[in-house]
This record gives sequence, C-alpha cells and structure tokens, in this order.
Amino acid sequence: MVAISTFSILLRRLFTPGTIVSLKTLYLNGMYLIPGQEIPLTFSNRITLQFITTIIEHDDSRTFGIRIGRFEDRFGTTAEIRSYSFKDDRSSITIKVQGRQRFTIIDDRNNEQGEYQPNVQILSELDMHDFFRPIIQSEYRLSKKSRSLLTPLLSNSIDQYDNQILMSRLKMILMKIFEYRLKNEEFSYPVDAIAFSYFVLMAIPFPDKIKTSLLKIDCVNLRLRLETSLLNENFKFVCGTCRQNLCDRNSFLVMSKLGTSGTFVNSNGIVHELYTFSKVENTRRVSLYSEDFSWFPNYGWIIINCRQCRTHLGWEFETHKPNIVPKKFWALTKNSISLLFQYDENCDESYVYKLLEQDLNVDINQW
Repeated sequence: MVAISTFSILLRRLFTPGTIVSLKTLYLNGMYLIPGQEIPLTFSNRITLQFITTIIEHDDSRTFGIRIGRFEDRFGTTAEIRSYSFKDDRSSITIKVQGRQRFTIIDDRNNEQGEYQPNVQILSELDMHDFFRPIIQSEYRLSKKSRSLLTPLLSNSIDQYDNQILMSRLKMILMKIFEYRLKNEEFSYPVDAIAFSYFVLMAIPFPDKIKTSLLKIDCVNLRLRLETSLLNENFKFVCGTCRQNLCDRNSFLVMSKLGTSGTFVNSNGIVHELYTFSKVENTRRVSLYSEDFSWFPNYGWIIINCRQCRTHLGWEFETHKPNIVPKKFWALTKNSISLLFQYDENCDESYVYKLLEQDLNVDINQW
C-alpha cells in the first residue's frame, strides 16, 4: 500500500467582482462546480498533476478556474484548493476544492509553460433586495395606503425582490418535494439568498443546459424566481441512456447535511456526483452486498444497472443494523439519469425563459 500525505489550506481568496484576471483554468468534461460546493478531485495525468502542483507551490491564492457547461459557453467557476494529498511517490494527487466565484472568459491564451491561462472577468452577484430594502422594510410597518405614497410599484412587484418571500416560497416547494424525508439532523437550509439559490442548483439535478443558464444569471432575485418556476413544474427521472422510468420528484431523500446530493471519490480515484432517493424502479442488482469503502456510515452497497439497457446507474444502500432508518435507499449518479419535465421532455434554455415569462409575466429581454 502506498502512503498518502494530507495537507489542509486555511487561506481564502476572493477576486474583486468586475475585474479581469489571468486565471489558470481546466476543462473537465461534464463537471459542474457551483459556488459554495465542495468536491474531491483526483489527478494522475502527468500534465494535469504538474498543473495542480504548480498552483499549490507557487500561487498564494491556491485558486484556479474550472470551465463548466459546454466548452463554447466560455463560462466557469473559480475553484479554491482547501486541502490536498499526494501519494508518497507523487504519482497522483487528490484535492478538495470549493467553488467560489463565477466568471466569463474574455480571451483564450496559454502561458509560457503551455498551460491554458485565459483572461477572465469575475462576475458580480446583483441583489435587488438591497435596492428596494427601504420599501421592503416599510411593507411590514405601513398600511397599504401609506405604502402607495412611497412608490408607484404594486406590492406584488416589490415581493419579487424580497428575499425572505422568495426563499419562503421556494422552501415550501422543496419541503413538498422532500415530504419531510430529512434523514440527516445536521441538514439546514442556507439563510443567505445567494447561497440558497446555489443550494437549489446542487440539490436538484437540472439538465445541464438549464443549470448553465441559471448559473449565468447575475441577479439572485431573478435566479430564485426562475428556480421557483421550474420546481412548480412536475418532473420525473429516467435512465439517461434508454429513457426508462426510474422515479418521480417525490422520491428525493435527504441523507447528508448538504441535502439530496453529494460528491464522492472511490478507492480508484473516480469522482461520482450522487443524488439520493427513497424509491427507485426498473433497476437490476449486479453485485453482492458489501460494506467496504461505503460512503454512508452504517450502510453497505450493491451496484445497480438499468433493467432495460444495463447502464450503470449507481448503488442501492442497505443497513443491517436495527436502529438505523431508512433501511434502504438509492444513490444515482448525475451522469446516468435525466430530469424530464412533464410538458417538455426536450427542454433547453428557451424552456427556462418561457417559464419565466409565463409565470412572472416579464420580458426576459429587459434583463
């Protein structure tokens, strides 16, 4: 067995929103890093290993960029290295990164070492709640007639920028979806509006195109309203390969303090982004029960494939201990499943904006 040395990094670095910085950047096909999200990554490729090692040893910010979505989207998130571990022979490195800030790529370029290091612009987080704060605060003290003297805007127009109202509406929808299936006592919703909007993106496996569109929105109020519109729709989960039905939206199960999702790395260094469910159908067990390297304490795992096309979907977890609940749940990988809306199974960016205009009666072109 090869020994591993682990180091933690306490330094934190944020770039000034709106500034343009030269940022070493990786494109990891299919990888999404959302601000606030922590994920483990393992690299053994010589070029990428040198790339990460240089950042750790020579960059005080310990920060690089991860390009997300389609390559042509020219969009990404800064990734701050929070801890790292080398094998003693330095043949591989495992790092834990945290998503920090969104950015757009201004121009492509390589540095003198041939590494991809584009100029990127750090995006701002616009919160219209701050602009309307005096009016919103007066809403709780003044009569309807008195409020009309402060602004010609209707009360429901102001509500669109009241973060407490927006988050309360979204929490009600999420609680209906989860149906109080909160099996982790450490779980709690974020209290900050920006963090809450990103939590929703982590908790729900939206299609990649929709997730990218939501991440590109600078206004947190608009992002929260759009997420509310999306989650008001009925949706289900199917096999990403053959479209076999797997479960509906009411099968979500909160099994970690982070919610319904989690990112895990197995003993071979492969990263899996998982979503947990209380009930799944049309799967086939293809391994024996094992408790080795289980990601969920007190549970053993069984590999499951799609019953129809035999694509690997994830794992079925069981416990043999009498006082542990639930006795069984499923963890499906993000890359193996697809979320389908009831009214539009071929949804793309236009579906997001159609929902926004339909539910909120605004013209997206005005933003």
